[in-house]
Amino acid sequence: MEFHMSTPAPEHAEEIQAFCLEVFPASYDNNWYGYMLACDTVYKICYRHKGQLVALIVGQVARREAWNGVVQSSAESLLSEDPQKVTAYIMLLGVQENFRRCGLGSKLLISFMRTVNAAWPSVPRSFYLHVATENAAAIEMYRRHGFRRAQLLLNYYDYSRKSNDTAASGGAGASPPDYHDAFLYVKECRPAVGVEMLDSLWDCLACTATSAMTLAQKVISAVLVTPAQLIFHYTKNVLSLLPLPVQKSGFGPLKAQSATKVV
Repeated sequence: MEFHMSTPAPEHAEEIQAFCLEVFPASYDNNWYGYMLACDTVYKICYRHKGQLVALIVGQVARREAWNGVVQSSAESLLSEDPQKVTAYIMLLGVQENFRRCGLGSKLLISFMRTVNAAWPSVPRSFYLHVATENAAAIEMYRRHGFRRAQLLLNYYDYSRKSNDTAASGGAGASPPDYHDAFLYVKECRPAVGVEMLDSLWDCLACTATSAMTLAQKVISAVLVTPAQLIFHYTKNVLSLLPLPVQKSGFGPLKAQSATKVV
């Protein structure tokens, strides 16, 4: 099957909301969709199959005080006070049921992590996400990509579906709470040095999102790598490089679209 990767726009708000209601058991505030799609600091990438939205990731790099209270309190003991540390939170990652086990979730996760790693290669980076304790498939995928379970959060999700008018007031028509536990998963990344710096360099080259000057700086930073390591990583990356999108630190909208064939 062929899937096209693109960036959803504000005019796709209703489509994104319908997708989330179908894929995720927890619901989100109606205003959140418009904010997320219009905000340039929010990373959002989707896959489409024959025009249909089938997979979506939403993430953000922000100072801890900018996160909502629930996220802050759940990760309080794990957040670093290092002002240079980049902290990225994955808000959403979902794939429509008929298109699961095609590798789309992994590709979207890698895309987000590569974007962050390429934008801030020389500082420590942390990735956080929440996942329902009963979502075994998602948990296994996160483990494969280097995430570790950091915390159990009781009653973190509320799966009850509330009508737009009564959700906030709790009036007639509001569903009773349906709480589910969640795990907080974390992945820590050290500053890129030597060979790791070269990997970041190749990510930038793959997506043509880094200036020539920045590339030159990365090459200079990698001078400690031996010629044998350079040849090995050059060959490896040329053969295995995937055309995943990389954005600069502003996480502005990606304009280009690409087609990815997944068997």
